Amino acid sequence: MKWRRSRDNGEQRAQPEPVREPVAPVRAAAVSPVRQRFHERLTAADAEPEPSARARAMLAGVHEFLALAEDAEILAERAVLLARAGEIGAATPDAGVRLVSRLRGWFGLDEKLARQVLGAWMARPEAASFGETWSAASELMTTSEPVGSWVTTAVLADNSVVSATFRELARTHLVEMVDADFGTHEFTGSASPVWQVLYALGPATRPEWFVLFGDRAAGRGEEAEAARRYELADRFGGGTQARERLKKLHDIGAHQRLLNGATAADALRGPGTPSPYRQLLIGTAAVMTGRPASAALSEAGRDGDENVRRAAGFVSALDRLRDGDEQTARTRLRGFLADTTVADGPGANARLVLGALDGDDELLTAGARMLLARYREHWPTHSMVAPATVLTAVSRTDSGLLTELIGDADAGSPGAGGDLDAMRVATARTYLAEAARAALFSRFEETDRLLTQARQLLAGAEGDAANLLRDTATRIADTIDRMRAKTSVERPLDRLAFAALREDGTVQPWTPTALRLWQDYDAATSTGQRTVTRAAPHKAAGAAPHDVTGIVPLEPSEAGPCDATGTGPRTLHHLAIAEHARAYQLEIAGDDTAFEHWRRAIGYWARLGADDRFWDDLRTRLTATAGDTTPEEVAIAVDEARGELPAQVLDPHVTLVLQLRKDDLPRARAHLDLIRTAAFAPADIDRARARLAREAGAGIRRLVREGDLDRALAEVRAWIDIDSDNIPLAEQALDVGIETAETEHRRSDREWAERARPVLERIADLVDPMRARLGLTSRQLSTGRRPATGESDRMAFAAKLARHEFWHGTSLLFSTYDRLKRNPYDDRTGFRRAAGHLNTALMLGLPALAPYDKARELLVASGKLERSIQGHALGFL
Repeated sequence: MKWRRSRDNGEQRAQPEPVREPVAPVRAAAVSPVRQRFHERLTAADAEPEPSARARAMLAGVHEFLALAEDAEILAERAVLLARAGEIGAATPDAGVRLVSRLRGWFGLDEKLARQVLGAWMARPEAASFGETWSAASELMTTSEPVGSWVTTAVLADNSVVSATFRELARTHLVEMVDADFGTHEFTGSASPVWQVLYALGPATRPEWFVLFGDRAAGRGEEAEAARRYELADRFGGGTQARERLKKLHDIGAHQRLLNGATAADALRGPGTPSPYRQLLIGTAAVMTGRPASAALSEAGRDGDENVRRAAGFVSALDRLRDGDEQTARTRLRGFLADTTVADGPGANARLVLGALDGDDELLTAGARMLLARYREHWPTHSMVAPATVLTAVSRTDSGLLTELIGDADAGSPGAGGDLDAMRVATARTYLAEAARAALFSRFEETDRLLTQARQLLAGAEGDAANLLRDTATRIADTIDRMRAKTSVERPLDRLAFAALREDGTVQPWTPTALRLWQDYDAATSTGQRTVTRAAPHKAAGAAPHDVTGIVPLEPSEAGPCDATGTGPRTLHHLAIAEHARAYQLEIAGDDTAFEHWRRAIGYWARLGADDRFWDDLRTRLTATAGDTTPEEVAIAVDEARGELPAQVLDPHVTLVLQLRKDDLPRARAHLDLIRTAAFAPADIDRARARLAREAGAGIRRLVREGDLDRALAEVRAWIDIDSDNIPLAEQALDVGIETAETEHRRSDREWAERARPVLERIADLVDPMRARLGLTSRQLSTGRRPATGESDRMAFAAKLARHEFWHGTSLLFSTYDRLKRNPYDDRTGFRRAAGHLNTALMLGLPALAPYDKARELLVASGKLERSIQGHALGFL
């Protein structure tokens, strides 16, 4: 007999080690051949001396039996199968977990056996089969809540039962699984085995995990998905951490867009109020494109940190240089360089620009040396001065540095000239790629300038690469000559319409005649009838040569005939641009007929976005003309442009709603109606309306921080009046109440509840219609269903409503208690109402964090105090 310690307590007790009952020989006549074979396999397995080999043999016999036997035969061997499953789990835990999960289908779940095999697995998991075993373990935890709680408690306990290997494997597998299929897991309940184990591994709240999953998406460059996850974290209580991550994400995204050539302020602003860094980028883009930059740079310099302020000073110097004020630019550049903490990149370019202004080869050489040290062979792409100018200056001052700049060859060797040619060829190739892009967008003057620069760099260069680039420059020049002459427009109607766009020698974004021609053609091809001539619309005030919308119709290289489906995609594109420009001019004039044109323009853009022919044609044209760009890169760029089209069309209306809501509410509502009824996908419309909520939230939070609660509540009411069924807007109202209550409560005096209660009651009145619409009133919750997976907006609103209800109930409880202490005959119905709010909060689901984890205690206290004000003092918060 062997002795072992009892698991019941620490006393040493004599207990016999359990001895497995030997498999009795079974007579062939007593059982079926399948059962006979099963017992023979088990007997053979028992003869194996090595434990793991014995377990593998048993496992093979069990699986063979389960595959061949009838249900009645399996049920007859229940005791043997469960016993052997425990033995297999002790020797090979992964196989044991999977076997117990399989046996569950016949025998139900033996919770003691499940805990046994799961405990062994958590102590000795196999990395190679972890994913498969987790699926089986998840089924066991889902089947039995006690088993799931036991696993969670074991992981949370951080004891020797659960190995460090298991924790590492579990975290890696579950994080990757949720990350890969985030939409499936984001709103699953806290009873889900995935979230149970993740909470136990830490961090312990859903918002913190949403932030981590947002970080993973951001690390892959998936800006939209990362933003969605950070916003979810914020909506579920992630607070400052989520908002800071979101701000940084939008900063990085704006920086990347600027690097990729986006210079419009709307493309760089991002959602909400732009951060100082994005203001810096907006100012930088303005300098690059010749737009006013001082306002954005001033805000960046005023609100940014030290690095942003320095960079803003550098860009402002470039702004002065662009405006022709060289003296001020020099003064600011010298002041910028006087700061010894300036980073190498901006410091190098400041030296290059100042050196080019002063004709100072030494300063140019110093800047080139810094760029080379920081960026190595990529220095030309980071230089603000033309590489040819830099090379010329360096060649006069430092031949050794010139060798480094153009390659590893010795400056005095015969190969040096070839290396310099290679540098010039590489720079010229960049200019030609930019020239081809400019030509695609009909920016002919920019194309001419870039072609001239490329030809200057190629002058005197020898070799096949230089000759090939010269031929490319000639082809680009020939292409823009044909585009200028409009000989490429094949359809007669497009020829007439483009001719009608030219007034006084200038191409307009729209004219009445061109718009009529394209509208008639669209009507005829959409209905299958011949074109009908109508009276031309009145053109108010004339179209400016450079319309403020920045939209100029592209003259296509081919029109593409209309097919059986209706208007050709190129014509639809021209029609969308013309209607958009017409609507914009009427909007500027305050003309209410603008909305008819806005509606048409949005419809045309939506049709264009859904027309595969247009995007396929655009891919073909870009692939043919963008020489150094691969077809895959072109396809990615076109797909991104197609995906961004709804936002590009709807964002101006969001901006107009924001601008008009205070001074012209009917017009603001009309623009909101354009957004709500747009023919884009519901998700695109929801994103536009979510931007309204973010903008509203930024202003409301600022007022709350400033302590102006009345104005904050007025802002909330005004926004809800404009967009009454916008769920994120209603969440902003709840945020005001939650932040107010949390702020008052942190003051730690007895009057906090009396101060917070009126604000919470006013907000409750504001969101009551939304609660009723979502089925989240206390009556609806008690008789209907709770928010479920797939109802993301309803769940997010419910999560914030739960916290608001908690504070509403708590403030009622404390303020009623304090009043009754002063006057025992005062109204005590506040206790009953407090209990109602706290009960609703618990039904909705509160986070397991202080002070929300005290909700049940407060609910009990409310019930007791309703019956009698004699009781203990409240000390829960």
